[in-house]
Amino acid sequence: AALAGLLCALLFAVHPIHTEAVTSIVGRAELLSTLFVLLALNWQLTSLIAPAPPPGTSSAAPSPLLYFALLSLFLFLATLSKESSLSAIVCVLLLDAATSS
Repeated sequence: AALAGLLCALLFAVHPIHTEAVTSIVGRAELLSTLFVLLALNWQLTSLIAPAPPPGTSSAAPSPLLYFALLSLFLFLATLSKESSLSAIVCVLLLDAATSS
């Protein structure tokens, strides 16, 4: 009976089902990175689509400096989450180049 209990305890200790606690922590970096990259791309598209106010009028539209600051913040947070998010900077630049021509 003691041997059966020991074998069950060893099986319980090394069973792969216990990897969930570790993989959820590791997977969080990828989820955060994806979230911030998608926010950056969405914000970039929003800034490109937003109509410019007529000259000499005040509008409630955010300034281009605000667009740039939030875009930079999202890209910075994505890079802090996972280093592979640096490629999102290239995507943002390509998106800007494709829509400005």
